[in-house]
Amino acid sequence: MRKHPGQLSSEAQDLIARHLVEELSKSVAPATLVKSPAAAGRDGWVVTGDITKLNEGSRILRMAIGLGAGSTEVDTAVAVQASPASRHPFMAFTTKGTSGATPGAATNPIPFSSAPTVLFQGQQGISDDSARTARMITSRISDYMVQRGWAVAGKSRKTKMASQ
Repeated sequence: MRKHPGQLSSEAQDLIARHLVEELSKSVAPATLVKSPAAAGRDGWVVTGDITKLNEGSRILRMAIGLGAGSTEVDTAVAVQASPASRHPFMAFTTKGTSGATPGAATNPIPFSSAPTVLFQGQQGISDDSARTARMITSRISDYMVQRGWAVAGKSRKTKMASQ
């Protein structure tokens, strides 16, 4: 059961934003979370986005069966602008994330490993998808910068695309 029913979308948005600021600051350049693009000031890029699909799945199905049963889904549409005054983004892309693909307790061929699997699957969910989504966004921005010969603050990660 959710601690705050009806707040899944705002919780996911907050998690993605906090993870994104952390990932961008660590891997690309210093980042700050602002309430609106206008509050960002004149210097720096503005990263905005929408959650286009959000499904928290079923923790019980992830724990018991796994293999995608009860999986969570977080899809986003992201835009990066050169400044808040920019009318058009210079970069736009989507991300797609899901969890719960590992075997659950009932499908695990090794009986003694079922308990750790159940515990692990029970902990996965929107918070993991939010962190993974932030890593995907950061990776796409980092790739963009590296392709243009710009320096990034940390080690550039290779973006995992859906076709790979």
